[in-house]
Amino acid sequence: MGKETLNAYASEVVAMTTSLPEFDVGGRTETLNALRECVGATNDVACAGVARDHDGAFVDGFMFKIGRGNSLHAELWAVLWGLKRSWELIWKRLIIETDCMEVIDLVVSGWPDYHPDWHLLEEIKWWMDREWDVRLDWCSRDVNLAADTLAKKPLLSAKGINFFCTPPRCIQSLVGTDAIV
Repeated sequence: MGKETLNAYASEVVAMTTSLPEFDVGGRTETLNALRECVGATNDVACAGVARDHDGAFVDGFMFKIGRGNSLHAELWAVLWGLKRSWELIWKRLIIETDCMEVIDLVVSGWPDYHPDWHLLEEIKWWMDREWDVRLDWCSRDVNLAADTLAKKPLLSAKGINFFCTPPRCIQSLVGTDAIV
């Protein structure tokens, strides 16, 4: 699947997983799946994240209504909030998986000074360069139905961020389903 096809989706999944063997060397491992959502003509965008432990059980979550923007803008916010929240929760080993190749290309290879989201990219890079293990990989968008569902919810609310220590009712049944995938 090419970059153009991936970026044409209305929503994109970013999964942050730490259950790979090279990071599982005696430290605690968690998974954070983050997602962004963009609504057609209104250009309202939001993102959300669902954190799980190595068994797939819900650990934490967030949803953030950004306001106006585009898909890439919201995808970058999803990665940024995922990094910030993971750091706040003292998770030191992450693999960020996204189905948006453009995000991977920008973060790994760099961006031009005139990029409209340079400020988000700079902050993402700063967070990734801190004292922890973080890697950015591509994944299929079918990885996380819970974050997909949660990312649609902030579009109906006021701007801002909300955090969850238990799964919201709208994703409770999906959290277990995603753990099986």
